[in-house]
Amino acid sequence: DAAKVDRDGVISCAKACLRADVERFVIVSSGAVSKPASPVYIFLNLFGGIMRNKILGEDAVRALYFDRPGRAYTVVRPGGLTEDPARGVSAVELNQGETRSGRISR
Repeated sequence: DAAKVDRDGVISCAKACLRADVERFVIVSSGAVSKPASPVYIFLNLFGGIMRNKILGEDAVRALYFDRPGRAYTVVRPGGLTEDPARGVSAVELNQGETRSGRISR
């Protein structure tokens, strides 16, 4: 159930991290989560609203962490996941914003 995992589960984990004074909470989401017109978003959202619930979870975390000195969160939005062999750390590209997309081995 996408709502239980991608929304409620993320919110529960974020709250638990705040209670435990964890300095940084990291969410692994999806590169397509903020592109509702993309074919990937449309396709994945057919399965119980996965993409919609991912963004709802992210939004809730943003609200929970707002104005929390010493506490932070990071959202990682990988591109498509593949079954290809890993290419190593040197092949990973980090960006801020949503100007690039790619694929990464599981």
